[in-house]
Amino acid sequence: MVINYYPPCPEPNITLGMPPHFDYGFLTLLLQDEVEGLQIQHQDKWVTVEPIANASVVNVGDHLEIFSNRKYKSVLHRVSANISMKSQLSVASLHSLSFNCMTIA
Repeated sequence: MVINYYPPCPEPNITLGMPPHFDYGFLTLLLQDEVEGLQIQHQDKWVTVEPIANASVVNVGDHLEIFSNRKYKSVLHRVSANISMKSQLSVASLHSLSFNCMTIA
C-alpha cells in the first residue's frame, strides 16, 4: 500500500508531483480525494482523471499486460501539482503475483 500526500500548492509550475510511470504489478486500486491531480496519457496527450466520490480508479499494470498478451495495456500516468488551497491525498493498493510464481504454458 502506498499513501501519497501533497500539501496545498500555491506555485504548481515549480512543484514536482509524481513523474510519469507505469505500475509494475498486476493491478493498482486507487482511492483519491476530490482534488484533481491524477493524469493518464491518451493519444499522446495528458488527460486529467476527474475524481468521482466513493469510487476507485483501477490501473492495469505491466504484469496484467503481459499475462493478457497485451489485451489489457499498462497505463502511463502521473500526478501533477495544481493550484489548490486544499491538500491532496491518494491511497494506492498494489496487487501483483509473488516473485516465486511460475506459469506453465
